[in-house]
Parts: sequence; structure tokens; C-alpha cells
Amino acid sequence: MLMFQRLLIKLLIVSNLLIGGFAFGSACRETYETDIVNAQNNLWMEYNKKPSYFLDKIYKRIQSQMSMDQDNNFYYLGTGMTETYLVKFKNGFSGIFKPFPEYWKKKAKNKAHGTNPKAEVLASLLSHHLGLTQVPVTVLKDLEGMKGSLQLFIPKSENELQIQEGSTRELSEMKVFDFLINNLDRRRDNYFYSDYGLVAIDHSQSFSTAKSPLSLHEVRSAIASLSKNKIQKLSNLNRGKIDALAGALITTEQKDALMERLQFIQNQINK
Repeated sequence: MLMFQRLLIKLLIVSNLLIGGFAFGSACRETYETDIVNAQNNLWMEYNKKPSYFLDKIYKRIQSQMSMDQDNNFYYLGTGMTETYLVKFKNGFSGIFKPFPEYWKKKAKNKAHGTNPKAEVLASLLSHHLGLTQVPVTVLKDLEGMKGSLQLFIPKSENELQIQEGSTRELSEMKVFDFLINNLDRRRDNYFYSDYGLVAIDHSQSFSTAKSPLSLHEVRSAIASLSKNKIQKLSNLNRGKIDALAGALITTEQKDALMERLQFIQNQINK
């Protein structure tokens, strides 16, 4: 019964997205947050089942809705490695906003080294392109006079511990993804479990040219556990596709370092 309900919700949301996007009428606002989050969750569910053009259309539709100018309520959450705000939009959905360091409060500026909201955006794009690790849709946005990244807020599952028990493959996929993007800040509080599996967040310290914190033995073991679909997508990734995805989000030097890590992964796949 639960599976049937999820399938019905998925069909309604996907058809709504492809026909014309999310509705913004007053009668729809109270369900909008559920709709956009379900659209993201259902997008993750379809990665191994639907063609890329279908998935890209849904991803871009979510991007478009998040990029629109909307009235919002802004809440300061504090400063860890980045200054962070919870944003609740009047049309229903919520997001996590991380401004560029130049907009931070003075007391936080000493923590700004190596953090980049553009890395949050590229991590989401690359995760979507590879179907590797669930990173919520993220866009660059101006809010409250600040420029930064806005990531769709995905709620944790009430059954997080039960879902976590069967997540060995997802953890391996995240390890390969973290190596590829050279994420320097993967801690236990930087991923969680939604009703649809592991969700990875906090990628502002990714795409560094520094040495990876992961050992090559860890990475080799994680690559060995990847599914054929994930291996195929990693094998097909090349400099042209990286340039198209990244644009000006990272530097040429960072792209070169990314290619070196990708080459290592591809060499392990081909052994």
C-alpha cells in the first residue's frame, strides 16, 4: 500500500513538473514544500531507471523554482565552517543559504579560508550528472543583500536509524564522490538519511587542489563496490563534460586536479 501511494505521488509530481512546473496559487502554497521535496526525492529514485534528458528536465525545473525571486523569512543558524541561514519562502519550500565570506559577520571571517558557495552548486550538478550520492539541488542566489548558495532543504527521516542499517553501498558511493570532488569536510554531521536514503550536504570546501584526506586504499575499496550503472557514468565523464558542468564555478587549476582524481578512478575501474 505504501509503495502504491509513493508511486501515485511520484506520477502526479512528475507530470506537474513536465507540463508546466509547480503551481503558485494560494490554494497550493501549503503543499508546495512537500511537492518540491518529493520532486527531489523522486528524481533520486529515478536515476537508474529514466534517461538523462528526462531527469535533467526535472532537475532544471527545481532549479528554476529555487532561483525565482520570492518573499522569504530569514533565520541565522550560526557559523561552523561557513555562515549559514535557514530560509523559508512564502510559497512553501525551505532552503539552506550560505553567503560568500565577504558578507559574513566579522567574528566569523577567520573561518572563511577555503570555503566557496560555488563549490556547493557544482557538487550538486556533478552528483546529478553521475547519479552518485544524493546532493540536493543547489543554486546561486542573492538574498537579503548577500550573494551565496541556496540548497533545497530535505528533512531527515523519522526512521533514520533503520534506513542507515542498509546504507553500506551508499556510504561507498559517497566516499568515491568525496574523493572525486576532494571534499575536505566530510564529517558525520555532514550527511543524514531521508526517507529515500543518504543525503550528502556541506560541500563548500570541495574541489580543493590539496591532498585528499582519503587514503587510496579506502578509495579503491569503495570503487570496487559501485554498481555497473555508476561505473559506466564515471567511465563516460571527461574534461569536456566537466568544463560544461563547471563553467566558471571553479578555476582551471581546480579542473586539472579534478581530472587527475577522475583518471585515478577510471584506471581502477579498468583494471
